[in-house]
Amino acid sequence: MPGANPIVITRNEQGKGRIRAVVFMVLNKYRVQCGINDRNLVERIQTYFPNPVVGDLCYELVLTNYKDFGNGLMFPATFHQHHDLDDDLEGEGVNVSGGHNSFGLTIAQRAGESGECRPCGSRRGAHDDDSARPRRVGESR
Repeated sequence: MPGANPIVITRNEQGKGRIRAVVFMVLNKYRVQCGINDRNLVERIQTYFPNPVVGDLCYELVLTNYKDFGNGLMFPATFHQHHDLDDDLEGEGVNVSGGHNSFGLTIAQRAGESGECRPCGSRRGAHDDDSARPRRVGESR
């Protein structure tokens, strides 16, 4: 990405051990910070956008519960996004900054994890022999 000028630092964060923080600029305007753990998985993405009421407003996406989705592809199964800082760290219900949870998603089960092919209902592995072969529209397996 031209003009990104990434910077990488290693630090301890919230008792999680050592993480790498990668910081770079997007559109020569917005600073984006990514927290990467010791398994090379992105745990946190954070940036700030201007807001006419509160000034720079923090947007943060937290990625957790990584699962192997096949062939070593690790993907987060839990997404949590919020804006503004949430300063209720003690869980007392007092949030002076007004941080707001705006999105949460947990993937409970991977497609096909039940053991059957969703389109045709056959058992897992039934298409392994020729599943990568290109097909014409309307051609059956």
